[in-house]
Amino acid sequence: MNDRQQVEKIVAGAVYRAILESIAASLVLLTFSCILSHISTGTIQYYGCILSLATVGFILGVLWSFILCYRFFRSHVTSGPSFWREAFILHARLLRFLPFWYLIPACCGVMLFISPQGDAQYLSYVTQLVIVLWLAGGIVWLNRFSAYGADDYAREILLSDKTH
Repeated sequence: MNDRQQVEKIVAGAVYRAILESIAASLVLLTFSCILSHISTGTIQYYGCILSLATVGFILGVLWSFILCYRFFRSHVTSGPSFWREAFILHARLLRFLPFWYLIPACCGVMLFISPQGDAQYLSYVTQLVIVLWLAGGIVWLNRFSAYGADDYAREILLSDKTH
């Protein structure tokens, strides 16, 4: 497989993942929007729901700007495989640090949203908090795994460039 076909395959995979993530984010947006209509204004849960909605919308914007950037670069003639190698190295670096700027606001919003309203709900809150933190850890792990994949793509392009 030549470099052009490899880049096409990688970009198509990125677009497919973006579509799946957009479907999931749309479901989250719809769910929180429905919940928001039943929450009293000014409560902690209300602000947690608003923060979660804003975070998901922001994440979708960043995700699609990144994917559209890939599609834009794919349509331009590049100077060679070194361009794509650098792009995938940058992608891997972004994926490693991504959870820190989008998971923190999302987790804060969810923690506010699930905060206890009475004294008897603290055990339930702690249980839900552990689940949220476990899910956040899973997302961090998935991003790290994807970063290793981007590193592998960069390594493949580097190796194919050296063999030509």
